[in-house]
Amino acid sequence: MPDLNAFKVDSAMKMIAGTARSMGVTVSGTAPGINKNYNGKVD
Repeated sequence: MPDLNAFKVDSAMKMIAGTARSMGVTVSGTAPGINKNYNGKVD
């Protein structure tokens, strides 16, 4: 994905979502591989 300056699809999706948010577009959902239940703690 040289046009987006991203090596992974997940990174490209986050970049596009961030650009959309900065333009006032409401972005819903999560990127693949994002765990909604992650609390930041490592067992």
